[in-house]
Amino acid sequence: MDLRTYFAFVVATIILIAIPGPSVLLTVAHGISFGWKRAVITVTGATIGVAFQLIVAAIGLASLLQAVAGAFEWIRWVGAAYLIFLGVKQWRNASVPLALDAPLTSDTKLFVQGLTVTILNGFLD
Repeated sequence: MDLRTYFAFVVATIILIAIPGPSVLLTVAHGISFGWKRAVITVTGATIGVAFQLIVAAIGLASLLQAVAGAFEWIRWVGAAYLIFLGVKQWRNASVPLALDAPLTSDTKLFVQGLTVTILNGFLD
């Protein structure tokens, strides 16, 4: 690999790392909506999602998924629809005053949202 190609790779990697992904945006949204203590539950779900991705890659299923990527195109649309659903839900509830002392959603929902967004985002990269 020549020096210019390596430099372009490093610059592109830095740019991609600096751009927050769906899991980070979901965590920030939950932090703003529910406070940092409940956003940690979202982070826990996202972390387990990353662990799931790691296990899938370790046992070799990532290459299988790559080989049949065309068959998994619908997963991309399900993930996009889910993210749009979450965004519209947040937008529609924006006019409702937020009472942080009364939980608006269960911890399980926050965990599952973090897990789902991370897993779907990992398989769609």
